[in-house]
Amino acid sequence: MKVDQEDGKIMVEASPLQASLLKAVPGSKFDAKARVWRFPMSYPAWIAFYTDCRDLITFVGDAVECWVKIEHAKELALFEARNMVPYNYSGESHIWPMQEQAIQWINTAGSGIIGDDPGSGKTVMACALMNRDAHAAQQDVYRALVVCPKSVFGVWEQHVKDWTYLNPIVAGDTAVRRRKAIDQWLQDGGVLIINYQSLWRHTRLASYGSIAMKRCPDHGGIDPKVGAAQCHVHEKELDNVPSIDYMVLDEAHRIKDPKTNQARGIKWIAKKAERRLALTGTPIAKSPDHLWSVFNFVDPNAWPAKGQFLDRYCLMAENYATGGQYVAGLLPRTRDEFFRVRDLYLLRRDFATVVGREIEKVYQTRTSYLTPKQRKVYNDFSKLAKVELESGATVVESDIVATTRMLMASSATLDVNEEGDVRMILPSPKIQEFWDFWNEDYNREPFVVMAGGPGSRQLIELTADFLREKDVRFAKVVGGMTTDERNEEIDRYMRGEVDLILGQTSAAGEGLNLERGTGLGFIQRPWSFIETEQAENRIRRASQEADSILIVDFVTDDSFDQRVMEIYKENKEMFDDVLRNPQTLKELL
Repeated sequence: MKVDQEDGKIMVEASPLQASLLKAVPGSKFDAKARVWRFPMSYPAWIAFYTDCRDLITFVGDAVECWVKIEHAKELALFEARNMVPYNYSGESHIWPMQEQAIQWINTAGSGIIGDDPGSGKTVMACALMNRDAHAAQQDVYRALVVCPKSVFGVWEQHVKDWTYLNPIVAGDTAVRRRKAIDQWLQDGGVLIINYQSLWRHTRLASYGSIAMKRCPDHGGIDPKVGAAQCHVHEKELDNVPSIDYMVLDEAHRIKDPKTNQARGIKWIAKKAERRLALTGTPIAKSPDHLWSVFNFVDPNAWPAKGQFLDRYCLMAENYATGGQYVAGLLPRTRDEFFRVRDLYLLRRDFATVVGREIEKVYQTRTSYLTPKQRKVYNDFSKLAKVELESGATVVESDIVATTRMLMASSATLDVNEEGDVRMILPSPKIQEFWDFWNEDYNREPFVVMAGGPGSRQLIELTADFLREKDVRFAKVVGGMTTDERNEEIDRYMRGEVDLILGQTSAAGEGLNLERGTGLGFIQRPWSFIETEQAENRIRRASQEADSILIVDFVTDDSFDQRVMEIYKENKEMFDDVLRNPQTLKELL
């Protein structure tokens, strides 16, 4: 194989018998006219090519060989930065040594992912990076873009004020407020803070695969109802930015599905970003392919196609229920190569390594029991039978709905409202068990109550009703609240005005600091591994003074709760395998 470079791509002359080797290189394409293969001039692509073809390579000239040596030197520098004992060269004594290590690693990488455990201070690291980059740039106008969940707007605004000299600009809850914030950012610079659900409405979308772009008549669309606001290719407010000096994705796992409008809007505007940083303590939900979209954000040149990522690094298995395939783990043949390319982009350390001390998670299970009537309803749903509720109403459910109803039936009594919707009502064995625990065994100390998955909003509201009957004051964070409402509820809890805070894991499970207490209870664990991991770390924070925290699962005996826990354990095993630290230099030298 003769290897050269042309127009920023690696060019390979190979025989037809060697085509299968080159097809496996990420981003590779065959130029039938020139009779050569081309793939991106990216180090991950080179590693894949070299792994399969090392004994067949002949360099034409020295351009490619020199480039490989430079990239290899950078790989070694990243490895050394990952393992060095950091020092504080900046004089910022309030930066912890391991936060400084991450800053130096990202500076070496240029763009990358900080995947440290939740609660270990990644927001501080990002702000320190932006601040140093802004100082080095010495520009009149410096623009940074932070995309994060709405629940942590206040956290980011305060951290930008505390750790940088830049002005934080928060894009509000309405389109008018967001446009005003964007206009101010475009004119004056600073740090624009916007949430995932809103960003894509203020930029055009990147294409992905065969997904059709919604177009207005001005861009070739035929539906007159599609205006500029709904058009996916229409330039909008954020597209007017000439360049973005630093772009940060907080909780970057939210773009794990590259087909969503959120992910495609981010990928489009990221084209204008000079440096890109992704923050997430949970880079994958349950399989390694979730990493691809974040890799593609950080370095789209190296990771152009998800299909090639799956083919090269993922073990596929048949799903006999659907007739399709699913990712069952890492492909054994390329496992070591995967770890090698992963470590070019992802820095992951555990909580104790970053913070300098361990805060132990102590798990406890409290079991509740259904009454005979509640058990009958639960068993009927488990058999997909006609279910007669206590009110006399009869419902018949599909498999999926029945699974949801099984969760609901394991948590509370079920009833049907006037519209025919099945809902949870009191009494609830779980809520009663939680009350007995908090009121008697926990002495009403500060405590966080979480619920996730199907019916979680109902369960939180039911818990709120129960507490009102007991004349207990509490704070509550659920979906649909404005930023100000959410922040006020959190502040009430953190100020000590109430000793209980209730939250859906989808609304209160990411980014929030609820460290006032040392106890958290799940009255229903979410099916999502990411939501579970994030929620557990709302009280295990770097600033937490306690040496241990208590996590209590309130489960119903002989119910679907046990299956949810099994799913969590299976996903946890995959998570640990994909993100483990091999602790070796592998084949770097």
